[in-house]
Amino acid sequence: MKLAHPPRFGIAVAAHVFVLMPAIASGQDCDTVALHQGRDTPAAQGWTVNPGTLPRSVQTGGVIDGGVDAWAVDDGSTEPGSTLFYSVIPSQRQIDEGLDGGWTLAVDLRVPTDARRDVEGSPFAGYRDGQTLWQMSYGLDANGDTIVRLVTDVVTGAGPVVTLPGNDEFRTFELRYDPASGTCDLFVDGIEEFTDYTGTPLDQRIILFGAGASADAGRGHFARVQLTLDGLVPCPADLDCDLDLSLFDFLAFQNLFDAGDPAADFDGDGSLTIFDFLAFQNAFDAGCP
Repeated sequence: MKLAHPPRFGIAVAAHVFVLMPAIASGQDCDTVALHQGRDTPAAQGWTVNPGTLPRSVQTGGVIDGGVDAWAVDDGSTEPGSTLFYSVIPSQRQIDEGLDGGWTLAVDLRVPTDARRDVEGSPFAGYRDGQTLWQMSYGLDANGDTIVRLVTDVVTGAGPVVTLPGNDEFRTFELRYDPASGTCDLFVDGIEEFTDYTGTPLDQRIILFGAGASADAGRGHFARVQLTLDGLVPCPADLDCDLDLSLFDFLAFQNLFDAGDPAADFDGDGSLTIFDFLAFQNAFDAGCP
């Protein structure tokens, strides 16, 4: 076994600067770039709140909908500025990994019945990879059926529409990016509903969901919003999940070890000892694939 290099651990332990580390969840998968789940506020799950100029026009809060925990977004206005959305900024490394190996934007959502069907479309979820906007907007048609629009015009919000019968249950909407074609396919509950969605050019990198259209209204219950990298090879020592090995991974390990988190059991013997420090050092020195 390779010996640990004392100066590396000495910095983390003696200085105790691990308080500067991003929060690391036990068992966190680095292929997940962003995740909202359940009825807790997205702000507590790492998302930034972005209110429009009329934020009071959008009501939000945790709900239990048919036994499913979700975050409700209710946009009751078509006035300018009536938006409120949540965002996560991916790193350039994460974007590059997604472009090379593929990614999936998954949304578990139900669109509740709403009298404002003629202006539906404000609830949305999207990913902007620095080159292209990929966005799904949701609503109900005149028959009360669920619709999802794949936006191809960032100004008008226009794009092809897929209609799904009813709105009684949560559905899983997935945009799956294919690096070979540079396009996305839309799957709903595991069934392919639209192929070769091209998105629309936009030079911004962000993951976002909420109420995003001033001219539209509507309601959405978001049980999950998750962006994952499909082709990412696991790297055990990348504890801060920034797709790079640095001092921050040592600090993250120190955090886990001090908290008694099982994720710090790098030698797999069921207990936390100096040998876990040495095992982590070996994994760090081995680098990422």
